[in-house]
Amino acid sequence: MILAAIRRLLIDEGYDGITVRRIAEASGHAVQTICNLVGPRDLPLPKR
Repeated sequence: MILAAIRRLLIDEGYDGITVRRIAEASGHAVQTICNLVGPRDLPLPKR
C-alpha cells in the first residue's frame, strides 16, 4: 500500500513533489511509520 502510494505520487506529481507527509496521507499511515519502513527521502534512489 505504501509503495503503491509512492508510485501514484511519482506519476502524478513527479519526484520533487513528493514529501514524507504526502506519502503518509496518500497511504493512510503515520509519518513516522513511513520513515521507519522506507527511510529518509535524502537517500539516493536505486538505479534499475
